[in-house]
Amino acid sequence: MSFNLSKILMGIILLVINSSCKRDDSDFQNLKQQLDIKKHKNEIVEFEFVFPDTVHKNKPYDGKIIYRSVLDTITTAFNNEKSGKSRYILYSLTKVKDINYNEDYLRTIAIDTFGATNNREIPFYDIKFDQTGTYYIDGIINDNVIIDIPNKQKEDKVRYIVNEERATHKVIVIE
Repeated sequence: MSFNLSKILMGIILLVINSSCKRDDSDFQNLKQQLDIKKHKNEIVEFEFVFPDTVHKNKPYDGKIIYRSVLDTITTAFNNEKSGKSRYILYSLTKVKDINYNEDYLRTIAIDTFGATNNREIPFYDIKFDQTGTYYIDGIINDNVIIDIPNKQKEDKVRYIVNEERATHKVIVIE
């Protein structure tokens, strides 16, 4: 009888431990989404914001996006006429309290555009918020490669490749 009682007691203890250690998947998904906003990676691009998560009201801040793209395999140089390949990267951004809208709408509300200094960094400057609360720096990275294509007729032909990626960073504004 004591053997069965110890089995039952052990089963209850394991059940309590297992149920108390069970993680809430919704909390895990929320945390994962917050981390994905800060650092993003897929098979086409990878980027990370270098900007504080918490800032003071009415104080200007500078930041940058560390950026990698599949277009790096074509060229990493900007304005390289000798190779026949040119590239430019732009980040058009806005500051908003809510990001529940699509990229088409985001293009219409962008308030500033910054150009990359090289194929790895997109600096942005003088970002400030005039009220406290939760905000997002929301924008679109526009990566462009232009390739001159030589031909026998000596006509100008180019190939134009564009990659666009939405890039968002959550910011808490305090006094």
